[in-house]
Parts: sequence; C-alpha cells; structure tokens
Amino acid sequence: MEEIKNDEFLECKNYKELFEAIHYKKHTKVVFKDLTVLFSDEKVFITTSANPTPIAFFDIDEIYNHRIPIKRIIEALC
Repeated sequence: MEEIKNDEFLECKNYKELFEAIHYKKHTKVVFKDLTVLFSDEKVFITTSANPTPIAFFDIDEIYNHRIPIKRIIEALC
C-alpha cells in the first residue's frame, strides 16, 4: 500500500477514526478531542490544544510493529 500524505488536518469524531488515521498515515496532522497527533517521517508526536510542546513522542516503527500500545496511551490522555 502506497503511503499518501495530505497536509490538511483530519478531525476525528471517535477513536475508530483516530486509530485508522494513525494506522494509514494519510495525514500529517490528526485532531481528536483535545489531542493533536503529528506525523513526521520517523516520529509521531502528541500535543494538546493548550500546549503545543509534545507531551509524548514515539518512533513510527515502534508503533507499527506494535511495540508501543498507542491506543492505550491515547485513551489514557483523553
């Protein structure tokens, strides 16, 4: 599957949309509730609307190889 990047952000309405957006990496910025998930070529950053400094960041490979439980982390932050 070819990776498609859309520089416009995606606003997710529920967890399912959020996790699909993270899995397929079609956007560089995904917004869900108070959290923003930003994608670079090698990292995923999580910020809040109140603080643009990342509160968490991970290597993309660790997320996609299921070494980082991103779903649990985001659920805990929300």
